[in-house]
Amino acid sequence: MGGDACAIDVQWAHTSILHRSFRTRDTMRIVGELRKVSDETGILDFILDSIGIGKGIADALAEDTRYQVQHF
Repeated sequence: MGGDACAIDVQWAHTSILHRSFRTRDTMRIVGELRKVSDETGILDFILDSIGIGKGIADALAEDTRYQVQHF
């Protein structure tokens, strides 16, 4: 909640294939962005920072059983 940037980075074979960064405190906007990334890339596995608001984002994303969510 301290104003850090939200970074989304998609990795394939140790290479970043997609990167987005934005600032928001709206957890559902972040969940929506992750779903968009999934739709665009086919990625269904997520590793999320689960400290602070990240926990709520991970929990919300994990409600959809298509996604495998790992807490970091």
